[in-house]
Amino acid sequence: MTVPVDLNQGQFPQGRFDAIALLEVLEFLHEPLTVLKTCREASDSLVLTYRLRTKEKVSARRAQGWFNDFDEKGLRRLLDEAGWRIDLFMAAPKAATQLILARPKPD
Repeated sequence: MTVPVDLNQGQFPQGRFDAIALLEVLEFLHEPLTVLKTCREASDSLVLTYRLRTKEKVSARRAQGWFNDFDEKGLRRLLDEAGWRIDLFMAAPKAATQLILARPKPD
């Protein structure tokens, strides 16, 4: 089932989910930590893609409509702070995008 929401408006569907997929979404979020924490409460599985900040100017990222600029270290720290343990962190084939699979960190 697909549930459309506006994460920047604080919308999030109620309930528990087998998995949450944020594919080409995180870049567009004003409060990515809040969303990732909410995802952690709603599921035990996260599939995430993200275009890491490289040497391009921030203005080039803003021109894409992206609101945040994590490098690999920053993205790993963000996921950790949100309560996720990374199981896989790799470049997606034929793309400049990272593919991340995560599970909840043990309490």
